[in-house]
Amino acid sequence: MATGYFTEPIIVDRHHLIILDGHHRVAILKKLGYQKIPAYLVDYLNKNIKVISRRKNLPIKKETIIYNSLLGKLLPYKTSKHLIPNRPKNLNINLTKLL
Repeated sequence: MATGYFTEPIIVDRHHLIILDGHHRVAILKKLGYQKIPAYLVDYLNKNIKVISRRKNLPIKKETIIYNSLLGKLLPYKTSKHLIPNRPKNLNINLTKLL
């Protein structure tokens, strides 16, 4: 985003509209007054999408992430990593077009 272009969309579960990746980018864009944020919708429960825990003391499952998100209880920073096949990268969306 420092270049004025959005290069990776926010990853969102299409069924629950839960942000899976990009919380910080969403927060910054909202703070800057953006009304539109590029998102890539996925079926989070699809078996090809994997989630792994980044914390040895906190096992993680997709259902836990969905449950906590729906309650508004975000997990600690860098708790999980999502492996999403065919995830779009290297986009060139001009940020001025999102205002």
